[in-house]
Amino acid sequence: MEGIAHWLPLRVDPSPTEHAELIACEGHLTTIAGRISECNRIRLIKADYDNGGASARCVAMRNTHFCIKLFRGETEKHIIVVIEKKSGCDLIFQEEYHALMCAARFGEIHPRKVSIVSKEEGKHDDDTFLQVSDLNTKTEKIVLTKAADYFKLSTMTKQCVDHDDALFQSPAL
Repeated sequence: MEGIAHWLPLRVDPSPTEHAELIACEGHLTTIAGRISECNRIRLIKADYDNGGASARCVAMRNTHFCIKLFRGETEKHIIVVIEKKSGCDLIFQEEYHALMCAARFGEIHPRKVSIVSKEEGKHDDDTFLQVSDLNTKTEKIVLTKAADYFKLSTMTKQCVDHDDALFQSPAL
């Protein structure tokens, strides 16, 4: 199973009845599977694809494991996508679930927003940083941040510091 770059399932089974919420995506099987595999690649999700059974076992950040299964919908152009969390971080799973469903349904792939920070820049707790083991690097960690929020926060902080500095400067002699 390992080493398959893109998901090309051969067939899909009828939709399951045990799932309460089934989301059907409009498109051919190869289109939906291609969108999902490309989303996994861009978001750095390790995935083992089973082309015979139209399923994938995935591992995201923080060792979050989940499965993706494709099923036949009402017509040939409707594919049902089921994503089930197996273990790991609920927040990471929710992010990946929304990204994968957006890719499957609309073809929109949103890359993960990360910043690379070296260990030498400072020590941080493990709740904020994540070791990158898949990239074979021991000197870098990934910081999960929203770039726009970080930029706003850093700009506001700088403005407050500049304002405070102006208030407390000694008069020029």
